[in-house]
Amino acid sequence: MKEPVKSMNIHSRYVTDFGTRGKCFGCTHASGFTAEIKTTGKGSERYCKFCVTQKFPEAKAKYEKTDAKFSCPACLSKNESLRCNTKELTYDEYYVGSCCKNAGLWTYKTGKLFRQMTVQHIYEDARKDEDSAETAVENADAKVVEAKKVLENCEKTACEAAHVLDEKKKWRKTVQKRALFLANEAMKEDNSDLEDSDYEPEDGESEAAEEADEEHEFLLEKMSCKVCMEKFDDEHPEATIIPCGHKSCFHCLSSLPNKACPTCRAEFTMENVYKLY
Repeated sequence: MKEPVKSMNIHSRYVTDFGTRGKCFGCTHASGFTAEIKTTGKGSERYCKFCVTQKFPEAKAKYEKTDAKFSCPACLSKNESLRCNTKELTYDEYYVGSCCKNAGLWTYKTGKLFRQMTVQHIYEDARKDEDSAETAVENADAKVVEAKKVLENCEKTACEAAHVLDEKKKWRKTVQKRALFLANEAMKEDNSDLEDSDYEPEDGESEAAEEADEEHEFLLEKMSCKVCMEKFDDEHPEATIIPCGHKSCFHCLSSLPNKACPTCRAEFTMENVYKLY
């Protein structure tokens, strides 16, 4: 708040709490502004503007707004119906008369000229505070907009990363199946000399062997073209993988009029087909 040209003191009977900057050591009343003045042999005391001008004209006073608390200006009225019994008014609230209608009338009628000037200062400060708050809101809104943009970019990046992860998983599964198939074929080739031996399987081994053969047949079935139904082997090596993960002959895929997976109908292009031979 701007410092008034004059600092009209408020009688102590309206003061409920002087605070630390409210009481003038000279006139003992509450003032809107006080300054701490160093005095000889007494340390320092706070004085209102009037007392500083009269007692310490050479002092360079730095005035601070009071933190005192006041009661309603109409609290001393003989008419009890006019009393609102408010006792925690600030300096600004006291002069504006914001606690009740009667306080507003008192503010208007008593000390009219000075109070109009004081209220005008309070109004100017209120406008500045409002402008500052409005600027803070605008800055906060701008940060919210920027944060939303960052969030949208992060969500987009996360979606793209999830898509890449799905593709990597599909490819890993495809390679894993191929590796299992090749390992199974290599195992059969390495143990081909055991087929004509006199080895008699123990109990349970025959069933395990049958299950392994069934699994092998299942893998062979999975590793066959879904168009011509030919198994992928040395005589028919044109195995290819479509982006969806299914396999077919390169020749069969090339001859399809509509490039769609024979298994799941997912569309593809020949540029995205990966050859396994």
